[in-house]
Amino acid sequence: MTTPAPPGATPPGSGLRLRVPEPDAEPWRPIADRARALYGTVPETLRVMAVGTATAEVYLTLAEASETSTLSPLEREYIAVQTARSNGCRYCFTAHLVRALLLGADPDDLNGLGTRSLGSRIDAILSFAAVVLATRGAVADDLIAATHAAGIDDRGLVDIVTVVTENVLGNSINNLAGTPPEPGLQRLLARRGITAAIAELPTT
Repeated sequence: MTTPAPPGATPPGSGLRLRVPEPDAEPWRPIADRARALYGTVPETLRVMAVGTATAEVYLTLAEASETSTLSPLEREYIAVQTARSNGCRYCFTAHLVRALLLGADPDDLNGLGTRSLGSRIDAILSFAAVVLATRGAVADDLIAATHAAGIDDRGLVDIVTVVTENVLGNSINNLAGTPPEPGLQRLLARRGITAAIAELPTT
């Protein structure tokens, strides 16, 4: 399904560099319905993705398929937070921190992500995901063996790559659009003592 931004559509918030569909635009409604069914709300990132020909649909399909992943919802959120931080995506970093909190993540674990152990399985997942991101999947044999030793089989390895890929798509589109973090989510993080931050990416 093609979902071009309607002529004259205007960015709903400050900072957006792309013209996104208005909330009541007809081509946008099926995407919004799928998002509500999956997330219980419609993230701003979906409106940004709806500028593309089928980007929102591809992203939602990946997210829906991940519901049957060998990785738990919280494990997927840890990967999402780590990937957003690596990619400098402020919008996604904030959103996934909040989702991780809602799934029961400890604020101290989120603040210390990458510097403190979250248990052998999650540590192995995050180490593998980080190398996948850095090497585009060209990981060394010894890392595969170490990840297997932590209880993650080949299906799990591919599931990790899928989550990284899903989030790289979201990070890249939101970095392109300059999607600002949602203020309400930032306030929630502040109330919960989340001080984790990311560095701004340079533009070229």
